[in-house]
Amino acid sequence: MNTNKILKISGAPLDKKQLENHLQKIASGHNLVNKSSKETYPIPQMLENYKVIRRSIRFTK
Repeated sequence: MNTNKILKISGAPLDKKQLENHLQKIASGHNLVNKSSKETYPIPQMLENYKVIRRSIRFTK
């Protein structure tokens, strides 16, 4: 079983070090704030996912 995979970003294969550098550049561009905004919470989607999971559990029993 092959456990090594080449990840491609915009069609360019990257080795481990290149990927690490790319991810550091992306992370450095993120805006950080002291308090999170309620508008950014994925609560509605999370609740919908929970309902789907509960229904499928009931279906399998």
